Amino acid sequence: MQTDTEVPREGEICPPPRLPSVPAQKLYRSTMAVLAQVCDTLRMKTRRVHFVTDSKQWEALEKLSKKTGAPVSEILRRAVESYLKEQKEAK
Repeated sequence: MQTDTEVPREGEICPPPRLPSVPAQKLYRSTMAVLAQVCDTLRMKTRRVHFVTDSKQWEALEKLSKKTGAPVSEILRRAVESYLKEQKEAK
């Protein structure tokens, strides 16, 4: 059995790294957004899609991403969800 400082021998499987325990309140907002996205993704079935934007739209999405800390993919998911909700209410 190896310790944390030993290099694995050939054929041995490396144990997963030990991550430091960090209180949630000390994590940055963007980190919390990414963690929330990962949790949401694991809970729901997802489908990968290809999305095309013009340069102005992409720049606006990147700017919003930097402002909110949410990844562009999460912003797009929220926008689609909002649109679908509006369409459902309009009927």
